[in-house]
Amino acid sequence: NLRMSEPAAAPALELAPEAYAKIILHAAQHPSRPVCGLMLGAEASAGGGVSVAQCVPLFHSYPMGPMLELAMMQVDEVCKESKREIVGCYWANELHDDKEVHKIARRIGTQISKFFKKATIAIVDNELIGKEDESSLALIAYPAKGPYDAKKCAARLAGGNADAKGALEGLRSQLKGGTWATIVDFDSHLADAKLAWLPKSSSS
Repeated sequence: NLRMSEPAAAPALELAPEAYAKIILHAAQHPSRPVCGLMLGAEASAGGGVSVAQCVPLFHSYPMGPMLELAMMQVDEVCKESKREIVGCYWANELHDDKEVHKIARRIGTQISKFFKKATIAIVDNELIGKEDESSLALIAYPAKGPYDAKKCAARLAGGNADAKGALEGLRSQLKGGTWATIVDFDSHLADAKLAWLPKSSSS
């Protein structure tokens, strides 16, 4: 008998602890606003997933097309210098319990997927912030091209469970200590040009 093949699992999203922390701190900084940013990294060396080395916070508002394009161009220049790629975007909805993939996040993800075929959209689960564990991060990840339903990417921290546990404990301390106040995004830079928002390029 012929069996119908099951759909292939979506590639996993593996984040450096510092990259994950920046996403969560950015969302925590603006709990009642839409928040978004870009994930930088490369295709994982094993398993066919996506490896995220760092994140760049962009907006704590609904971005207008020209400003979004300008921000992405500047981040792309940093990527060329540091030999990384824009591998996806993250998005936190303004409503605490909203986990839908916003149309702007889809638009950003689709644009990224034109240049990086395994591009991923990571939606912040606001209700899980500060309550994560090694097997359940406050992110719901999808292939950027969709579908945005059952075909989710497994999101995990780089390193073993012990490393992840320590990183999450550190993140909870940062949240309690108000470290989120130090996050600077492109919106903040537009309001005060003295604020540096781009990561320093590195070839490492």
